Amino acid sequence: MVSKKENEVLVFACDGASNTGKLAGAVALRLVKSGGFSLACLPALALDRESLLEKIKSAEKLIAVDGCAFRCAEKIIKGHARREPGFSVELSSEYRVKKDTSTFDVDEELVASITQDLLGRIRS
Repeated sequence: MVSKKENEVLVFACDGASNTGKLAGAVALRLVKSGGFSLACLPALALDRESLLEKIKSAEKLIAVDGCAFRCAEKIIKGHARREPGFSVELSSEYRVKKDTSTFDVDEELVASITQDLLGRIRS
């Protein structure tokens, strides 16, 4: 059962099959650990899980963290939640990270740096 909190900020992340997808997942998790955000399941949204759709209705804001230009998280939010993300970021272009489908390595210093920048942008 998904808990329902009023004014919750839900973070949806790509966690795709590349370094940038894994970076997006790591950044989303770091955002959640910083406090004030809840991680939401992007595949559950794509499957129109009723419990998640109900949670989205009362959410204050939806955040999309995408690893590459495909912007899967943003597109799934728009198509299934039927509302725009309150904040959306695409890491490969905005932080100049080259997409590589042959590695899933994530630089923890880069995760920390991007997370700090995003926290400032989201909260402003």
